[in-house]
Amino acid sequence: MKWRPAGRESSRRLMSWLKNDEWRHVALTSRLKDAGGVARFGRIGNGHLWIRENNNRIEGAIYISRFGVVLPAFDRDASDSSDTEFLKKLIRSRRDRLFSVIGMENRVLDIEKQIGEAVPDVENYRMFTGEGPFPTTDEAPPGLSIHRASTSDLDRLWNLEKAYQIEEILRAGSRLDERNGRRFFLNTLKNQEVYYAILDGRPVAKAGTNARGWTYDQIGGVFVIPELRRYGIAGAVMDRLLSSIQSSGRRSCLFVKNTNLPALKLYDKLGFRDRGAFRISYWSV
Repeated sequence: MKWRPAGRESSRRLMSWLKNDEWRHVALTSRLKDAGGVARFGRIGNGHLWIRENNNRIEGAIYISRFGVVLPAFDRDASDSSDTEFLKKLIRSRRDRLFSVIGMENRVLDIEKQIGEAVPDVENYRMFTGEGPFPTTDEAPPGLSIHRASTSDLDRLWNLEKAYQIEEILRAGSRLDERNGRRFFLNTLKNQEVYYAILDGRPVAKAGTNARGWTYDQIGGVFVIPELRRYGIAGAVMDRLLSSIQSSGRRSCLFVKNTNLPALKLYDKLGFRDRGAFRISYWSV
């Protein structure tokens, strides 16, 4: 068993391995897909990818972006001594640039052990998958209309997106960088599938994909302005998004905070399946 930078052939084997349970790591498969499914000298996109193999059989992978985002994907617990030593050296060599570790809870905890420090900030989620058919909600207020967003909607939707970023993404003690926030949202509108709701002439809700793998679309950015929550608006926007995803022959996955009871209730109503604990640990906030 040996860890090594991903190459052309090993990244192809990795693609097949990841497809077995792609919902666990769409953030990684979407990066591989965008790179044409091939890593070159361990590089894909703006980061590096390492693969663990045993007799040409993939047993794990770990991706680290240049922005310090770590995406672990292991076949089993990292309990082998060579595993532990490799991960420890790899993570600690990038400790000064580490921002977050994202993935299924047990894999994130594996990485946290190698860092060997108390986690400064953490968010716990549940991971859900949905294959459809999805029931429609039919609870939205009269006059609500749903629209597909494009890059031309940046200014129209920015205040809605800004509120979402402040409430759901920004860590405690941090301030929103509007310039980078707008750039991030523009990229989302360009490369993802986003829908928004209009009521009384103003945008009041949105939902979209945030990563698109081979067979799964990961949903994120689901947000309704506070004063209009629990009126069925989130369900109406999700209806449109899920219908589009399903019509293209794809499946859906998403993760939601353990404490977000209305969202948990909505996804249960829509028929999503709880697949276990998901975790993001933040090391630079």
